[in-house]
This record gives sequence, C-alpha cells and structure tokens, in this order.
Amino acid sequence: MIEYLLPILASYLIGSVPFAFILVKLFANKNVLVEGSGNVGAMNSFEITRKKWIGILVFLLDFFKGFVVVLLTRHFFKGNDFSLLLSSAFVVLGHNYSIYLKFKGGKGLATTSGVLFLIQPIMLLVWFIIWLLFFNLVKKDMDFANPFATILTPFCFFAIPENFAQQAAFISIQSKLLLFINLALIALIISSKYFSLIIKFLKK
Repeated sequence: MIEYLLPILASYLIGSVPFAFILVKLFANKNVLVEGSGNVGAMNSFEITRKKWIGILVFLLDFFKGFVVVLLTRHFFKGNDFSLLLSSAFVVLGHNYSIYLKFKGGKGLATTSGVLFLIQPIMLLVWFIIWLLFFNLVKKDMDFANPFATILTPFCFFAIPENFAQQAAFISIQSKLLLFINLALIALIISSKYFSLIIKFLKK
C-alpha cells in the first residue's frame, strides 16, 4: 500500500508548490491569482510582470516538478508502473489544484511536459503538431488550441508503433494500455481547467 500512497501524497504536495505565485509576489509584489488571467503559470507571470526571465523561470520550475517526481518514483519504486502512473497524474493535479492556494492553480502544461519528457517524449511532439494545426487552421487562440490538443494526444498514441514508443522513452512504462491511461488521466486533469470553453465550443 505504501508504494501507492506515498507517490500520491508526495507528488501532489510537490505539484502544489506554486512557483508562479511565489516569484511574482517576491519580485513584483503582485498576486498572480487576481491579476491578468488569474492563472498560476508562466504566461500569466510574464504578462503581469513584463519580465521574460520570470516567465521562463516559472516554466522551468513547473517543468521540473513533473520531471523530478517521475525520477523519484522510478528510483524508489523500481518496476512499479502503477506507482509511476499515480505520481504522474497527481503532480499535475497538485499544480492545477494546489492545496497551498485553496485548490487554485495553473493549467498543468509545463508540469505535464516534465512528465512526458521522461516517459514518452514523442507525445510532446505529437501534442505540439496537433496544437499548431488547431491554432493555425481552426482558431488562433491558445486557450482553444491547448485543451483540444491535450484531449486528442492520448488517442494518437495508438498510432505509434509500440517498439518505437518504448525506445523513445527515457523511463518506460511496459504496458501500452497503462501508458494510455496515464496520458488520458493527465489530459482529463488539464482539460478540467478549460471545461467551460470546451462546452461553449461544442454547443456552436
């Protein structure tokens, strides 16, 4: 049981660390929750402060939350792919619904990038290609392209040969079904931040 509860708790608490809130408050004395879009992420941090280095630093720190959680889980629970699935999902959940910010947070894209960089980097490329298609061919709106690229990416995973997917991963999950569930769970967590926008689009 500890191999499941510990990754859940540790990953959620690490994911919950609100780097955007901390850095914007520290260097600009502003509250990222109430200024700009209210999103606790790199883009809003830049838009509020107009300092590129803050936006870049927030992105990198959020990225490394996902990166570090995957490394720690694999180190302490070698061969337990289900623990890796749980930690991957809960670090993104923590970022999006931080316990330190009364369950407010970011949208999870940077943290997810840190996760996918290790367990399935090819899917980062797939996500980016889908994002470009939606942004350029459907609607030039990041908040539109982000959720739809996120929703479609897990399904594109089945089009990738299994051997290639395994070889492309730095840290592999042996079961293709388990990896799909992992991707789908993360996609659901991210998409929850865009729920009203998705409903609005589908009603058109």
